[in-house]
Amino acid sequence: MKVETLNSNDIISSYIAAGWDNIKRFFVNDKTVSIYKCLDTGYRFYHPSNIAGDDDFYTYLQKKNGYYANWRWEHGIASNEVGQTCHVLENGCGSGNFLERLREDKKIHGVGLELCLEAANNARSKGSHILSETIEKHAEKNKDKYDIVCAFQVLEHVYDVKSFIEGSLACLKKGGLLIIGVPNNNPYIFKYDKLHALNLPPHHMGLWDKKSLKSLKHHFPMLLKYVATEPLFDTDYFWKISTNHWKNNNPVVYWFSQHIPDSMKDTRNKIIRKVCAGRNLLAVYIKD
Repeated sequence: MKVETLNSNDIISSYIAAGWDNIKRFFVNDKTVSIYKCLDTGYRFYHPSNIAGDDDFYTYLQKKNGYYANWRWEHGIASNEVGQTCHVLENGCGSGNFLERLREDKKIHGVGLELCLEAANNARSKGSHILSETIEKHAEKNKDKYDIVCAFQVLEHVYDVKSFIEGSLACLKKGGLLIIGVPNNNPYIFKYDKLHALNLPPHHMGLWDKKSLKSLKHHFPMLLKYVATEPLFDTDYFWKISTNHWKNNNPVVYWFSQHIPDSMKDTRNKIIRKVCAGRNLLAVYIKD
């Protein structure tokens, strides 16, 4: 079901304002971008599929400082799931930072899949075993091989979610873990900041939340172990986009927000962190 239509020029302008260019070519033939919602899962995704980023786009992005984080919140949780004898596959491993930490901390030599050639070469330079192939291709010769298949900040870039998850599960042993980390598009990144540059095509093609992650267990042969939510850390950003939203949509709430004294900022932020979810989710499934 179509739920919204975005103007491609607004998307381009958002990227330019954020200091990211090199995306106009993706929208030459598409003046608008649609957002659809799956009625079975609540998952939202952008359309058409041809506006998804290519290798040149991700090579460009990875040259930007901080694009591949050395260590993320979800890495720490996933690492706790990795036993000393686990065979691990990381799909979309980027520069291989998670695999490198597994080698250092647990002496585990995992395998990484990475389609961006430059990122893959960076990971190889650190000593990681990296293959430049899709999860579907890898599954053809590696069925029931791994104890853990993980993908951090990858699934939101994928248009064919069904094929991606089926390929991941095919690589897993029965009882193995599928670990997926994605941005949390509720309550505020998507709801209050719809033109957040890197949450738009050609970078992101899907918009995940807790409900849609939980619903996957009904459509694939796997059980849900848990979904974890990152604690909110960027309270100033949250407050900025929330007040901008209230200014245009709820003048009463906006008026109250503007009358909170500066001396109450720390208290305000503590309350926000307790009641509001952070910007990333981690779901852990068990192959059934």
